[in-house]
Amino acid sequence: MRAIIVKYYQPVVIFVLTLTITSVFAVIGVDPHHQGIMFKSAFDVAHGQMLYRDTLTQYGALTTLFQAWALHIFGDYVMVIQIETAFFYGLISVCLYYLWLNILPRWLTTVSVFIWLFLAPYFVYTFLPWASVYALFFQLFSLLLILRALHAKNRLMIMLAGGIAVLAFWCRQPVGVCHCSSLVIFWATTPLLTGQQWKNAMEDCAFFIAGIITASVPFFIWLALKGAVHDMYLQSIKTAFIFGTTAWNVPLQSTNLFMKILRALTVTNGLDGNATQLWLLFPLVCLSLLAILAVKTWRNQNSIYNRLPVYGLLLVSLASWHQYFPVPCIRHCYWAATPMIGVFPYGAWQLCKLCIAEKKAQILIVCLILASVFGFDIGKRIILGFKKITCAYTRIEEPKILRGMYVFPYQAITYQDINRSLNDAINRNPFHHLINLTGDPLYSTFIGPQNNFHPVYIPSEIWYKYIYPDYVNRCNRFIATKHPLVLWYEGVNMPGWTCVEIFNALDTSLLFNNPGLFNRLALYRFTGNNSAP
Repeated sequence: MRAIIVKYYQPVVIFVLTLTITSVFAVIGVDPHHQGIMFKSAFDVAHGQMLYRDTLTQYGALTTLFQAWALHIFGDYVMVIQIETAFFYGLISVCLYYLWLNILPRWLTTVSVFIWLFLAPYFVYTFLPWASVYALFFQLFSLLLILRALHAKNRLMIMLAGGIAVLAFWCRQPVGVCHCSSLVIFWATTPLLTGQQWKNAMEDCAFFIAGIITASVPFFIWLALKGAVHDMYLQSIKTAFIFGTTAWNVPLQSTNLFMKILRALTVTNGLDGNATQLWLLFPLVCLSLLAILAVKTWRNQNSIYNRLPVYGLLLVSLASWHQYFPVPCIRHCYWAATPMIGVFPYGAWQLCKLCIAEKKAQILIVCLILASVFGFDIGKRIILGFKKITCAYTRIEEPKILRGMYVFPYQAITYQDINRSLNDAINRNPFHHLINLTGDPLYSTFIGPQNNFHPVYIPSEIWYKYIYPDYVNRCNRFIATKHPLVLWYEGVNMPGWTCVEIFNALDTSLLFNNPGLFNRLALYRFTGNNSAP
């Protein structure tokens, strides 16, 4: 019993600490746009609508299904998917521990996980239940399985690893494509490192690809039976390409696109002003170590076999680097750099072992290096995080979907006013339907479940210009014939429609210590002819 406790107490402590910290921050702050994007899709699916066909998601089906299942079990609360995401962060911390344990001593592995934990963006920003978190878990878990499969020489485990790896695609498509590609490259190039026969390597690769196919087939069958394959392609595949090539006003096929990609990948100061040199340091260290590994392989192939875990981690880390593009904000940089964070202590440890003979001196120097590199950023997050959790908050009771979340008192009052206005207006309106034309999908869920007239629930140029050109006409026809309530911004000219309520909308996606008003929303009711906005 004592041996089991000694063996597992560190990962258990890491999991519990991560889950506790993330859960505390998960219930602080409401972001009607970002949280609304995730919650609205899961909310619709939990109430019987078909993903893609009836309700929009630009991410993989599995993320929405995870969150919809949680809502179905625990109730229609934003807090549910927030805590679920916190649980995934806990699982990620354990995966990181066992993954980095392959290349680091136990004490340095634990320190590296703590560095990762305290670099998190939710100390500064609102905690988001984003698809990248779910995809990250499957990235790390699949690599961990591959390393175990190599050790055990178990091809069924390799196949299982392929099935787990592709789940990253079904959580967030670009992540899955790049991650699976990096692992295929790993299998295809392993003989260059180990001298293994190419035939055996290709058979291993075939088992891995078979796992990818096996795990993906049920998703495609389900989507095909529900008539949602085409919408899945539009929302999850085409949209990813369009978003990447139009971000920052970069036109399709622009000659400047390469420079935009280069700028994002070499970010030193993100769009939000809070990215630091750290996010550039991580991939540069990975590239340097990969080059060193290649040189050592060329000089002495027989010494490389035990470095396969390093090689696999480097490939996965560099594939994850793509997430800096097209929006290199602190969140995307953190999710992308997570596999890389343990690589830096590995490089520092190897350097110290090479230069210093005394083990105590090695430990001391490594600790000094880590403190000098990460100390400022971690200290800043701890200070801001402490300030964030010690503010005077109000627990939201109304609307129901926000129950259990904590915000500033004036924000709680605003959400309560919006909720009462929407529900009172809905109850007085002959046609009980609300069209939300704002950029904040969360408000659509205040009135409870309703069938969407179109899968798009967040009007944006990227949707009605590139993906669903029929959206505007269908929206106008629906409004003109059904006369639903319309939630839009104040001051919009809508002949035949009367503004019945005006209230402030809140945006807490910015720095939490500087929340501010975003736009004044207005609720419109039809009172005249059949014109549409």
